[in-house]
Amino acid sequence: MRTSILIAGFFALAFINTSCKKSSSTATKQTMPDVIYTSYSKMAPGNYWIYNLYKLDSNYQVTSVQTGTDSIYVDKDTVIRGNTFHKYWQPKTLGGTDYFFTYLRDSLQYIVDDKSNIYFAAQDFKNVFDTIYQTDPNHNISMVDTPAVIQVRMTGKDSTETTPAGKFVTSTLEWDYDLNQYFWKFGPSIRRCSTRYSAGVGMVSQVPPATYSYYATYSQRKLLRYHVQ
Repeated sequence: MRTSILIAGFFALAFINTSCKKSSSTATKQTMPDVIYTSYSKMAPGNYWIYNLYKLDSNYQVTSVQTGTDSIYVDKDTVIRGNTFHKYWQPKTLGGTDYFFTYLRDSLQYIVDDKSNIYFAAQDFKNVFDTIYQTDPNHNISMVDTPAVIQVRMTGKDSTETTPAGKFVTSTLEWDYDLNQYFWKFGPSIRRCSTRYSAGVGMVSQVPPATYSYYATYSQRKLLRYHVQ
């Protein structure tokens, strides 16, 4: 009789213990809400941005306002490998009339192209996205085989950028050109080019990737007006 009571008690405890574990497991199981990232690109067919043009000195100070403007626009969408990309048109040179396009899309916090190159990140300010070794084996640019090593990263989180269209809170994708010492006598050894985006607006200013000018002077776009939806 005593043995039967002990066995019954054992199974009762086992049942209670198992029930508690199941209850605990059920209580801690939660569905996490989807993370929604704010769009910094604002790319959709019909969106456009108009920019004033400037010349800058080696300290990135404006030396002159250029005549004319640049326009950048999105004319349509296309699907590549199951993802929707936007056809983003811009001039090949500042103030130029010859245009080229890039397929871009928002991917979580990033703006990427159809080859997975990163054009912007809203939150990733730690990683170097790319390291590029510029080569010139035929010495068309200079008398060195590697004129520059370029690193691409985010910087300037939540900085203020003033343009003719107003003041914007921006973050910056920066290209740092570490130039071969061949160029040092003509200007700084590090030359920085940048693209600044503002949430809900798109690109508000840009110092385009540098050419290998001996002298450290730059061109810049600054937002004049825009239409986004």
